[in-house]
Amino acid sequence: MRNRTPKLLAFALAAVMTMGMTVSAAEIDRNEEGQTIDVPFGDTLIWNWGTVKTNEGNVQSNYGNIITNKNYVTENRGVVTDNHGTVWFNYSDGTVTNNNSDGTVTTNNGTVKNNYGIVENNFRIVENNYGTVKNSTGGGLVVNNFGGD
Repeated sequence: MRNRTPKLLAFALAAVMTMGMTVSAAEIDRNEEGQTIDVPFGDTLIWNWGTVKTNEGNVQSNYGNIITNKNYVTENRGVVTDNHGTVWFNYSDGTVTNNNSDGTVTTNNGTVKNNYGIVENNFRIVENNYGTVKNSTGGGLVVNNFGGD
């Protein structure tokens, strides 16, 4: 008997590649003030000064508005209105409003309003907590804790 495994693997790989299964991610340099865009899954927006309606990719530096976040925001110095993903660093000039049950803010130096998810490393303000605030240090404040941790 002959060993057909290498030929079958090569055939399977060729079939997958010709079916359009390859993924290409775009890098968007900036979204200027006054512009509105969506960031699709797999894409990365480096600088946002405008409005992102729906982020399903990654926004590295937000100085504008993100209406719905479904994936990652690395640095927030603007406003994230409806968070279903992760905001890694919410700076002192940043606000996350409606951190949903599937949302996480890993380091909060700004304001999180209406938390239903998780806020880790709270150094500033969480208003209206229904979720979990972890590692709240001496400088962190939770205003209106409605049964969350």
